[in-house]
Amino acid sequence: MPRPASAQSEQEDNTDLLLIEEYERLNNQLRILQNERQKQTEEFTVKLGKYKKATEILEKENEEIKCLLTLVDSEQNRKQDMKCIEQLKQILKEQDNIQLQIDELKTYGKRLDNETRKIENLIQEKQQI
Repeated sequence: MPRPASAQSEQEDNTDLLLIEEYERLNNQLRILQNERQKQTEEFTVKLGKYKKATEILEKENEEIKCLLTLVDSEQNRKQDMKCIEQLKQILKEQDNIQLQIDELKTYGKRLDNETRKIENLIQEKQQI
């Protein structure tokens, strides 16, 4: 036969129920937080993998660019560039000289034309006399 419930026993039962409910609520919260943490960890791992891959690609490109810069800046290329520059300077000097000769020939041609006209005028004047 069950004992009659005392007021203290009922209060302890209510406290136990409240504690059990609080424990279950906290356990549920803990599971939710653990799931969120696991999800965030997985997302972070995926992002980290993408960043590592991008970094590797950029590092390879950087090495290729450095190699190309080394080739461009090599002593042999600089010597060849200097040789080309000297050739271009020489060609420009020759072009300037040729232009001067052309200008002189034009001036000479104009003088000859003027002298020819003068002589023709003189001839015409003599023929008219």
